[in-house]
Amino acid sequence: MSDQETDIDTYLNAINTKDDFKKFLEVFLIDYLNDGDKWENQNLESFRKALIASTNDIEYYYTEMEIDNDPNVANWRLFADIIHGAAYQEQK
Repeated sequence: MSDQETDIDTYLNAINTKDDFKKFLEVFLIDYLNDGDKWENQNLESFRKALIASTNDIEYYYTEMEIDNDPNVANWRLFADIIHGAAYQEQK
């Protein structure tokens, strides 16, 4: 795992406020600029499709990763998890 991935995970796991979410998005953009070639979805169309898939899969992800966050209640962490998931979501 690269230092950048660790940074993203660190920010992702610390999201509680809008400012935390904003910082996550800044780090997420840096990850794309530095390592975007490793992302599964590198263009807007595939990323938007992946956002839908990531939204559909979020309950499963929370269960598997044992994350205590209700996927039916909108919050900054939920938004970040969906966006992060979309970067690496394989198209079905």
